[in-house]
Amino acid sequence: MLSTVSSLDNSSSLQITIKSTGAGNPLQPSGNGLSSSSSAYGGQQAGIAEQLANVLTALLFGTQGQGGTRGGGLFDQNGSGLLSDSAGLLGAGLNAANPNAQLGNLLLKALSDILDDDTQQNGQNGLFGQKQPTDTEKSAYTQGVKDALSAILGDGYSQSAGNSSPLTQGNGLSGLNGESSFNQLGGALGLNVGQQAGLQALNDISTHNDSPNRYFVDTEDRELAKEIGQFMDQYPEKFGKPEYQKDGWPSAKTDTKSWAEALSNPDDDGMTKASMDKFLQATGIIKSAVAGDSGNANLHQRGNGGSSLGIDAATIGDRIINIGLEKLAS
Repeated sequence: MLSTVSSLDNSSSLQITIKSTGAGNPLQPSGNGLSSSSSAYGGQQAGIAEQLANVLTALLFGTQGQGGTRGGGLFDQNGSGLLSDSAGLLGAGLNAANPNAQLGNLLLKALSDILDDDTQQNGQNGLFGQKQPTDTEKSAYTQGVKDALSAILGDGYSQSAGNSSPLTQGNGLSGLNGESSFNQLGGALGLNVGQQAGLQALNDISTHNDSPNRYFVDTEDRELAKEIGQFMDQYPEKFGKPEYQKDGWPSAKTDTKSWAEALSNPDDDGMTKASMDKFLQATGIIKSAVAGDSGNANLHQRGNGGSSLGIDAATIGDRIINIGLEKLAS
């Protein structure tokens, strides 16, 4: 599950886990099906992970300015309350960069999951209680985030989350103490932010139509649509072939293009609404795989050759997470 959080009182403990398709889960990619996304990023992986880890550190802890005031973090200068507006969220130093604004929103979602939506826990004492994390603890957090993101970019989210260990601490985040605890927190948030990046990328795919029979994926989303189309092409028994219908035709015709090509490089006729609905269905299946929603019956289906739809959906989900992280670092 995404997070298991007990009541946040002094006698309770907080166990942080990340919803995953880990070991023993039939949805975890095992090297079969579609190829890994890791080679697509090559030498960029370390730079992407380091850049995002540094921003996520600044967003969580802020920066120290003259007079001891903090800026650029998720909390006010006392660390006691989440700032709800996006400009205040990022502080004066970060509000000009849109990818950082998106990353801040993803970090808020991750914190909300970890704290069971109680982002103002511990009253007015702040996210870490009365404690101010030390520089070495902050560095350990940064390294934890970087390691988690590097693992996602290299091995895929599904495998990385399956190999992760839960973090248990007393009294919420105020119970964190020492480099090891903050390193584990960074790892948990890094995995969660990676997952959120993939879900957000899928949610943001936009489509349009210029007639009742001509539907298109918006130009800026066709890179992601091509990935989803490749997944659809693996399962013609479920998704069929894309169709198009010119004005004045009594019925649609089957396109000679693959789903990947029809979605990413459409002709002027686009595709029919029925075909676009199949694309949206495939998008929803991949979203369920990324979210770890094993209750989606589609994920347990098999193709004609015995291939697992759930495993291939998770593999495409890993690719989309990597694309989402790369865009956040651009």
